[in-house]
Amino acid sequence: MEPTSPERTSVNIGDTVIKHQAIVPQLLAAHALTGCDTVGCYFGIGKIKAVKVLKAGYKLDSIGQPEAQHETIFREASQFIAACYGEKVGPNDSMSDIRYRHWISSMGRQSAASVHQLKTLPPTSEAFVENVKRAHFQACIWRSALTGEAPDMDPLENGWVSDDDFDVLMPVTLPPQTEIAPAAVMKLIQ
Repeated sequence: MEPTSPERTSVNIGDTVIKHQAIVPQLLAAHALTGCDTVGCYFGIGKIKAVKVLKAGYKLDSIGQPEAQHETIFREASQFIAACYGEKVGPNDSMSDIRYRHWISSMGRQSAASVHQLKTLPPTSEAFVENVKRAHFQACIWRSALTGEAPDMDPLENGWVSDDDFDVLMPVTLPPQTEIAPAAVMKLIQ
């Protein structure tokens, strides 16, 4: 393939698919999970990082499969996102555990004068679960696009809430009755 001008690059899609055939089935799920129009992204985790993690052998087989169990979806997503942050997941680790370990390790790498930015941390477990639900729902819709049959899934059970005043769906950022911060922190900032 030749580019149409010297300033342009030409990419042979067929060769690219062959070269990366091991990760092709994972791309829709990785795209949804790392952020798209309907799913929030994670600060500093882009598509290039996601592809590197996929090439390292992490799988997202259940995300986008309507019949998949939520436990399996959350486990795969946790392992994948933790790897994007350079962390490993233990058998009983929550995303909040990963967040804490990442914070501890990043504080050790910084000088005493620098201030750690909270936006660079992985999300809390509660926020992560809601984001993964939306990513799963979105990937299910994409996977069903060629069949003409939308998946039989309720968006209200997959990270969305209905705003009846404006007749729209809004993303659930935290489940109802979830505290934004521990009571001790809230007392400090009052």
